[in-house]
Amino acid sequence: MKKTLLIVSLLIALPAQAGSVAGTGGSLETTQYLNYGELFIQTNTVMSSLQTQMQQLSNLQQQVASGQILNWGQAKQVISNVASTINQAKGIGYDSQVMAGRWSSLYPDFNNRSGSNYMQQYGNWSKETNNAIKTALTANGLQVKDYQTDAATRASLEQLSNDANGSQSQIAAVNATNQIAMGQYDEMQKLRQIQVAQNGAMLTYMQGQQQAADQKTAQDDVLRKMTSRQPQSKTYDEVLKNYQ
Repeated sequence: MKKTLLIVSLLIALPAQAGSVAGTGGSLETTQYLNYGELFIQTNTVMSSLQTQMQQLSNLQQQVASGQILNWGQAKQVISNVASTINQAKGIGYDSQVMAGRWSSLYPDFNNRSGSNYMQQYGNWSKETNNAIKTALTANGLQVKDYQTDAATRASLEQLSNDANGSQSQIAAVNATNQIAMGQYDEMQKLRQIQVAQNGAMLTYMQGQQQAADQKTAQDDVLRKMTSRQPQSKTYDEVLKNYQ
């Protein structure tokens, strides 16, 4: 985790090029870096929340396994928390996709240079996440017609919770929610891998941009010094011939 956070920090701290969007001409590029850093932090926060909730669900399962009566009030609260966390996760995926699209618009050659279309990858991740959760819900007796909205996530888990009016169905609801939480955690690991890969590609791209800008500045300096010694105006190539 320290390594990936360092990558994000480097992206945020990367100096703006003169005349670039991040330079005196605007702040969109800097905002993009900061937003990517925030999304990465949010991803880690969601994963931490899911770990806590899975532990709580596991404790409830152990409670039943030991012969104790399930604390259904507590179980319903954990189920509700899982629903909220999944909604947050889907929001991060959507925001990441939007940001990737903006970055590609800002740097049209980025996808070709990096060899990846991260906007498409985030879109695929969202579809995969929806399908995984829908499959888990369907496997536990819930039919979901429209699973593209956050409301559908909460409604489905609330249905799972509200329909559990007996001890067996309540235990089944806890087991199903735990299954969904574990699946979502796996998806968040995939999301973080995409984010890390994208951050690395962005850093490499911006370093290349900076090197090209530095090289051009150096060439301009050489040309300026050379032309200042010439009695008449010549092209850059012509001036260089005199020094070869």
